Amino acid sequence: MQNRKLRGILLATCLLIATPYLGVIAYYIHIEPSLVYLPSHRMRPIDAKLENGLKTVRLTSGDGTSLSGLILPADGGSDRWVYFLHGNGGNVSTCQQWWSVVHEIRANLFVLDYRGYGESQGLPSERGLYNDADAGYWYLVRQQGVPPSHIIVYGHSLGASVAIDLSAREPVGALIVEGALVSIPARGQEMYPWLPVSLIATNRFDSSQKIRSVQCPKLIMHARDDEMVPIHHGLALFKAASEPKEFVELKGGHGDAIEVDRSHIALTIAGFAERVVPSQPQPVSQTQRSTGRRLDRRRIRAGKAAVQPGQTEKIERVTSRSP
Repeated sequence: MQNRKLRGILLATCLLIATPYLGVIAYYIHIEPSLVYLPSHRMRPIDAKLENGLKTVRLTSGDGTSLSGLILPADGGSDRWVYFLHGNGGNVSTCQQWWSVVHEIRANLFVLDYRGYGESQGLPSERGLYNDADAGYWYLVRQQGVPPSHIIVYGHSLGASVAIDLSAREPVGALIVEGALVSIPARGQEMYPWLPVSLIATNRFDSSQKIRSVQCPKLIMHARDDEMVPIHHGLALFKAASEPKEFVELKGGHGDAIEVDRSHIALTIAGFAERVVPSQPQPVSQTQRSTGRRLDRRRIRAGKAAVQPGQTEKIERVTSRSP
């Protein structure tokens, strides 16, 4: 009788402890998207130094989601392109510091807003971001006629995870990541050690496995004082990556290294880009455009559009693979 009473007390105690804990887990699952994705639809004014030749482009992701992006051509022309994928907050207009660096090294810039960000439609999700990055890639190859070997994919923060995923599946000239995380579960477990984040996270962004499949040259940059994504994440990705690869430690933190250590970043990227994708200051040839059309014929039902500076460009649906 006494043992039965004791078991009842223990069971009641366990329930009192477990019920709030399960409630916290359920709450985390509910708010996870708002922790991972912090989009903004408010577009900041464009720096006057970056307005010359700037074009807005419209494209459609594989599932029909309408996307928006920007192209900033290199001064004097170049056949080198940097495809920039921004982090989980803001939109294309809030990452102009990176535009400036890319423009300084005389490369063409293409920056894309994922679904739910800026002027792009839809709601963000891991699969959706991968689809959107694919759409941007095939836009460059098909619509702009850029050979894959001339594309440098550059991702910052969560955009680094998207860049790694894309570069693991499609041929590119080089990959640059800055402030990259190993995975959402790994970082989440560090931030919430009392929650089983590795088990319950629905957004994974597992870069530690995918980077093993990236064959192009890789530049991994990470700020030593990054508190959002500690530098050991970048070092772990560097260790997992195959050669050729480079690791560069930056001054500053997660979001301000681009300002604190700007000259170092610019020189590092310029040197890396010149080694892996030497730039030729000439317009893309018709032969290159034809090559691009052949490359994506299997995946793209492309629309025909011409664009002039200051106008909007549109491409029909891009049918892209998802992991």
